[in-house]
Amino acid sequence: MSSDHVGPAFDQLYRASYQRMLAKDIGVCGGNSAVAQDAVQEAFIRCWRRMNDADGPSVEDWHAWLSTVVVRECLAALRRLPSTLPLEGRDFWTPVGGVQCLGDL
Repeated sequence: MSSDHVGPAFDQLYRASYQRMLAKDIGVCGGNSAVAQDAVQEAFIRCWRRMNDADGPSVEDWHAWLSTVVVRECLAALRRLPSTLPLEGRDFWTPVGGVQCLGDL
């Protein structure tokens, strides 16, 4: 894509796709909207760079390309998250759902 057409083409793609990509990514990220927003932002950065890369392979369908990148960015972000929940600040003495001890189960 020639560099003089990248700005308007990217802007059009962004305006047409952002909300849909974000909604899709929130689902992929298990409802974690912060991770989804970061992933969508990274995907659009990659898209901008790819559109400006005159030597790179051509992309026939930018919506499909972007959708794939959005999902991959989300999955990569989820892999970087800690796999355990932080325990500091948790109240372990307050009963949850009426269960006060293991004997109540």
